[in-house]
Amino acid sequence: MYPTRREVPLMRRGRQRAGERELAYLPIMDFNLTAEEEALVSRVAALLRAGRSPTDDDLADELGDEVRPLLQSLLDKGWLVVNEERELALSVIARAVVSGRTDVEGYE
Repeated sequence: MYPTRREVPLMRRGRQRAGERELAYLPIMDFNLTAEEEALVSRVAALLRAGRSPTDDDLADELGDEVRPLLQSLLDKGWLVVNEERELALSVIARAVVSGRTDVEGYE
C-alpha cells in the first residue's frame, strides 16, 4: 500500500533565516489509474463541464453502487476532492491532466 501523504519542509512566509522551517503534509498524486477509474474521471469531468456538481449518491444512482469503491480509490489517489455538501470535483492536478487529454473520448 502506498502512503497518501508525505512530510515536506516548507519555509514560512516572511521568515527566510536558516532553521526556521515548519513541516506540512502534501498529498501524493497517484497517476496509476485502472480503465474503470479513468472512465469515471472522464464522467465526472463531463458532468462538471455541463455545470453539474455530482455527489457520490448521484453517481451511484447513475452508474450503480459498484462505483463507490472507485470513487474512494480516486479520492485516495488525489484525483477527486469533496466539499462539505459532498459534491465531487477534480483536484487541481486532475483538472490539468484532463484539460491536456484531448486525444481520448470524453476528455474533450
